[in-house]
Amino acid sequence: MHLQQLIIAWWKQNDNDKIKVVMRAMPTIIMWTLWQRRNNLKHGGTTTYNEMVMQVQEEVRKLLKLKYPWIHIRKETWPELITKLKEYKTRLHHHYVLWKKQKRNKDKCNTDGATRGNPGASSISFVVRDE
Repeated sequence: MHLQQLIIAWWKQNDNDKIKVVMRAMPTIIMWTLWQRRNNLKHGGTTTYNEMVMQVQEEVRKLLKLKYPWIHIRKETWPELITKLKEYKTRLHHHYVLWKKQKRNKDKCNTDGATRGNPGASSISFVVRDE
């Protein structure tokens, strides 16, 4: 398979959205790693194939931690990482919010800056009822 075909296959990957993010970024990550290796060798350094693979995996982990901070990414290998992304299920948490009407002849004071018509870092509004 030619490089162009491989990149197109990665781009057209029909998996879940989390794996699509990785597959679409993979060519860039690999090319960046190869560029770093080329510069390292040009300037007298050394890099092994295994070091490059580890660097690609580390860059993928960084991407996932940035894009999906709620998924706990550790030092998984590539197959473990793909399995984790395929099996990940979002856990939904919910709670009920109940608004209670103010008692009669009571004042309400908002101090959180969320009052309508009062822009600024913080504001206070009073509602006074004459009854």
